[in-house]
Amino acid sequence: MYATLIYKSLGWDKGSQALAINGIQAVLQLLIVLVNTFTVDRFGRRTLLICGFAIQSLALLILSALTTSFPDNSNKAAAVVEIAMFFIVGMTYCWSNGPIAPAIASEIFPTHVRDKAFGLSLLGQTACLLALTQPWPDFNQKVGPRSYWLLFGLNAIALISVIFILPETKGISLERMDKIFGQVDAVEAGEQDAETRKMEEHAMHADRDSTTLDAEKQGASQVETVEKH
Repeated sequence: MYATLIYKSLGWDKGSQALAINGIQAVLQLLIVLVNTFTVDRFGRRTLLICGFAIQSLALLILSALTTSFPDNSNKAAAVVEIAMFFIVGMTYCWSNGPIAPAIASEIFPTHVRDKAFGLSLLGQTACLLALTQPWPDFNQKVGPRSYWLLFGLNAIALISVIFILPETKGISLERMDKIFGQVDAVEAGEQDAETRKMEEHAMHADRDSTTLDAEKQGASQVETVEKH
């Protein structure tokens, strides 16, 4: 949202440099989104998120270190690397945490609350983005070049969260999703219920047949007794 302002703050403020860089990045991001289409089911959601957050964290670490070391943008080589790091962050977002987060949110919730939970998750994601982007110009102006350490910290926390909390959902049907979170597999539970019902029906039929057979035997015995008398 504030990419042009960020580029200007990094020293790319001559003429339309910042606007041109932003335009190039936007076009490349549209193309990079297609990468996710061909990789999300091949490598898995968790793998792509880990790779994405790791790359973004490394790029933001380099960016933060450079902006802290050269706060006045006096080193042109450093300014070029800073722009390259921003490009890496933007490109990575397009095939990693950008499209994958909504995909996971649409999969992991139980069926009976999935629609409401998915809507709330998107609302929460939007609220977090607004909370970060809206005050960013004032925050960047007050804190200066060190403000980018905040972005690095948030990405590092997200990386750790994915590694230790998020399970892989690739290849798992929505009906079996509860199992990877330690809940009952709905499909297995349904199959067990069906098998239990079959066994109960079989037992009932066996009891009924046994009762019928006993009654027949008893009737035959009574007939034999009458014939003897």
